[in-house]
Amino acid sequence: MSPRLKRGIPVDSAFLEIMGVIKGSVSRATDFEPLSREEYLGLRWRLAPSFASEQERHTIYDIYEWYERAKKKRGDIDQVDRIIKVTKALEGFRSSEVLGESAFERKIRSVLDEVYVDGKQF
Repeated sequence: MSPRLKRGIPVDSAFLEIMGVIKGSVSRATDFEPLSREEYLGLRWRLAPSFASEQERHTIYDIYEWYERAKKKRGDIDQVDRIIKVTKALEGFRSSEVLGESAFERKIRSVLDEVYVDGKQF
């Protein structure tokens, strides 16, 4: 990452902000999409206290966009991408089965007792 892009922002703090706020805000209500730049900039600073100034938040979002492009170019996925893919797959199997549990759900239930995502039990 270029020093111009970082502009004095600690990389580890930027990554935590990206994973915990920009990408970490995904849910079924948002169709599993990360926050847009406008949504991120519109958050009250207390929701993302590490980067309170608007300039810092623009920089963090620039770093996020760079990260996503670099990740895509290499064909990588991160932990949030992985969680979203698994959740969407499970929902797809659930919605494709009209009555009762699908064979896939029975198989999953045979090897897992409980699954928690963001404190919600599935």
